[in-house]
Amino acid sequence: MDKVELWYDEEYDEWERLERHKIEFDITKRYLDEYIQGKT
Repeated sequence: MDKVELWYDEEYDEWERLERHKIEFDITKRYLDEYIQGKT
């Protein structure tokens, strides 16, 4: 697991990917908002 965490922390830029794919960001945010707020 440490190798995976290290790769995401140091090698992979998730924010850059989401900036390139705005629709994916919006959809992900929508579902996270619903999950965090407890809506179904």
